[in-house]
Amino acid sequence: MIFKRLFLFEKFFCGRFFIFALLFCMAIQSFAQVAYNVSPVGAGVASLVGAKEDIRNTKVNRSSDVVVYLSDGIYFLAEPLVFDEEDGGQAQYSVTYKSAPGANPVISGGRLINGWEVDPDNAKLYRAKIDGINSFRNLYINGRRAKRARGSAVSGVKIHEEDGVKVGIVFDKKVIENYNNPEDVEINYTRAWRDHYFLVESIEVLSNYYFLVRIKNFKYLYQKGYTAIAPGQPAGPLSDFYFENALELLDQPGEWYYDQVSKYVYYYPFATEDMNTAEVIVPSIEQLVQIKSSSLFKKVENLNFEGIEFSHNDWSWPSLNGFYSVQASAVSGFGVPEFKLPGCIHLDGAKNIRFNNNIFRRMGSSAINIYNNTDSIFVESNSFMDISSTAISVAWKIHAIIDLSQEEGIVDHTFIRNNYIEGIGAEFKGSPGIESFYASNVVIDHNELYNMPYSGIAVGWGWSPALTTTKNVYITRNRITGVIQKANDGGAIYSLSNFGGKDGLLIEGNVIDELILPSSTSNEGSIYTDEQSDNVTIKNNIVKSTRKWVYYNMARGVTVDSMYVTKSVTNYGGNVSNSTDVKMANDHIWLLPNVNSQDIEDNAGIEIDKKPDVLYFSKF
Repeated sequence: MIFKRLFLFEKFFCGRFFIFALLFCMAIQSFAQVAYNVSPVGAGVASLVGAKEDIRNTKVNRSSDVVVYLSDGIYFLAEPLVFDEEDGGQAQYSVTYKSAPGANPVISGGRLINGWEVDPDNAKLYRAKIDGINSFRNLYINGRRAKRARGSAVSGVKIHEEDGVKVGIVFDKKVIENYNNPEDVEINYTRAWRDHYFLVESIEVLSNYYFLVRIKNFKYLYQKGYTAIAPGQPAGPLSDFYFENALELLDQPGEWYYDQVSKYVYYYPFATEDMNTAEVIVPSIEQLVQIKSSSLFKKVENLNFEGIEFSHNDWSWPSLNGFYSVQASAVSGFGVPEFKLPGCIHLDGAKNIRFNNNIFRRMGSSAINIYNNTDSIFVESNSFMDISSTAISVAWKIHAIIDLSQEEGIVDHTFIRNNYIEGIGAEFKGSPGIESFYASNVVIDHNELYNMPYSGIAVGWGWSPALTTTKNVYITRNRITGVIQKANDGGAIYSLSNFGGKDGLLIEGNVIDELILPSSTSNEGSIYTDEQSDNVTIKNNIVKSTRKWVYYNMARGVTVDSMYVTKSVTNYGGNVSNSTDVKMANDHIWLLPNVNSQDIEDNAGIEIDKKPDVLYFSKF
């Protein structure tokens, strides 16, 4: 039976736990469930924070299941909800935070902004004073992400050097202005798979015709393996620079600008918007939920979140340090060592944690970051939309080899199933929909991804043939529609390096459609095994694309069998090395339409009985 190994894997690793729990429950008397009912205006144990603290202080989670029911409304947080091992369920018990019947609670890291007035210098604009927030990158008007003031694409003239050091870019005076607050201005620049935000230091007059735009720590980007302007090339095209966050660029309805000196935010409303009644939310905290144990040898256990919307977190770090994309969530600032882009929900030291049927949207970073020392994390039947970076990120590059002295613990047994993902990478365009670095036993199954700016699902890391903790990764029965919409050099499914374990990397039963939303480039391919990808099996997939349906770049061991494709059965290929071993079952590659592919088509994507309550399908 197809996917038998996948089911056996889940049975082996999960079956023992559930059998034990069932026998245990049959052998003892049932315990009463403890329930809390909270609301956004509740006090004490009737508040979200108060209920959490009461569970911890009374230790009720040690003797029964606990459910915290959230009623309707927005729960504005002044600081993250932090859960350590005292906050989860103990022994066989669980603690669940869930929506009350019929309710739609929102946990928000934002603040309401009121007091809007017409700008005395421009009657088209409104402004409001913001106190207590030094920097932010997103603004939400009546539930919609407003657009930060942004100009059209412009080209530079040349890179400017002083004493042999690159310090900035020269622009013609016809294409940019000498902005009044240059310290607020950023330049967005995307090349291949990398998305950068350069911080402007100053704008200087070079001559009657040219400005010099000095960029903070610009020289740092020329000390990297890939140069700032064009990855993989000594120099690149000086085109497609977008200047952002200047009052002079605020010229279209739906745009905003924040003056960090005066602390005024300016907004150009649509004709249908009334700023006296509009709900305006600015994000103010970086994380909404932090699940973190007190030490490497303890874990937060048996904690569940169901039916809740998480929204409005901030990640203003790029506004202070610049943003240099290495690949996926591996980033650095200008002069700052490489690190992982953070998540609104952060897990470090956690076991048996479930996110089920939640909504993650209007976020300024990644949504869920399963970061370190985790086991049995379930992300199932959730909806993700309007996320600045990645929807779900698993592990990090530190986990290639576990070093306990550095507080590193393996990321093991992660289940990502039946989720709907759309509109991610809203700010950082090199973001995959789902990504996994060095992790073991990862199941990415039955998800639907729509309109990805870069890769859909990206797994593996390191560009190395060495065996690491990366093993037994299953990408099965997903439906991916539209990838490589803004960045490129990626795939609907993308892999790197060596996959260990009995099954290595299995890519099976997926439906990839790059015809409904064609890729922005014809380069590479839909299933992309990049450098040193090894122990990879690709079979029983449908690929609808004009790109290569399988592309390999310096890969090692790849086996391809039983594929249903458009265009041509021979439309595959790539770059090889002396160690490349790609086994292609050419007699098992068939053109679409094909009646034998219907079973794959019918079984890919979200299972009917596991659909999230909210699906978007490009309606935002």
